Amino acid sequence: MSVFQDLFYEPFTPRVRKALGAHIVTRSGIIFKGPKWSFFSTYNNPIVKLRFLIISFLSILKRGAVYVDGSNLGVIHSGWTAGYYHWITESLPRALLMKDMYPDAVPILPSERYSNYLKSLECLGFRCVEKFPTDRNVVILDPILTECPRSFGTTAPALLHRVRDLVVEHFSCDMVCNNAKIVYVSRRQARGRYILNEKEVIENLRSFGAEVVCFEDLCFQEQVHLMMDTRILVSIHGAALTNMMFMNAGSKIVEIIPHKNGIFDYNIVRNSFKHDPCYVRLAEVMGHDYNFLECTPDNGRYSHTHMANLTVNIDRLNCLMGKILKDE
Repeated sequence: MSVFQDLFYEPFTPRVRKALGAHIVTRSGIIFKGPKWSFFSTYNNPIVKLRFLIISFLSILKRGAVYVDGSNLGVIHSGWTAGYYHWITESLPRALLMKDMYPDAVPILPSERYSNYLKSLECLGFRCVEKFPTDRNVVILDPILTECPRSFGTTAPALLHRVRDLVVEHFSCDMVCNNAKIVYVSRRQARGRYILNEKEVIENLRSFGAEVVCFEDLCFQEQVHLMMDTRILVSIHGAALTNMMFMNAGSKIVEIIPHKNGIFDYNIVRNSFKHDPCYVRLAEVMGHDYNFLECTPDNGRYSHTHMANLTVNIDRLNCLMGKILKDE
């Protein structure tokens, strides 16, 4: 699968540490208490690390840091975990290991952007969550710190399966799973990365019996229920594909991605000309059959990135769907 970066990675299991003394914790999850904790709390990529360190330093200068009273407060966020993919595959595993070691730990989250994720923490057994004061960084006495992945998309498979099993078990008591649906995820309510000929795409997918959803319309529990009952998931590259974690093993994934154009598509953060393999890896970890469809990007601002708007070749889409259904 040469269109993607190298799929191999060293499985990452976060360490959990009780840090003695008062520590500054920023809204980006950076710990300011010497270089040891700053390294512990951010990604290893030099560009990403520098970016978050600068952002955090400027945030402290601008917003300051206020003392937060509370015992067993735990840090499970990073600069990217407000995004759904990073929350599910990074923060929830960190939270689970924290609870293993400190059953009374209380996660502290940096902003209201995390409010939609509280239900997922309930699935892991957390009944209480604290929040940063509005627009401030915090000082925490003796915080419980969980390690940020050295690079994203590398969480250990066994840990991801533990998260998946706890979430599904939490919601399965009122769910009868037929594993029968074909689901297409639309981004028409998102800020960008659209299928430009989506109407035509939807018409053709419906001919195969597909259901069209916008995950923005569904709460977390509804998303999990839908995925438990889905056997084929079709989506443009994006966080919606993270929900494959809650599909039954052996399900089918179709990721719609932009056609790459060599030297024009270099990504400085990943140091690669190829596609981001995070969903290929996740499909492999969860035991799914992964498929992709390269499509024509538009000529807009993000035409040479994974954020590009795409036009889908309908004949190729129909051919791929026909092959997937034939192989079932």
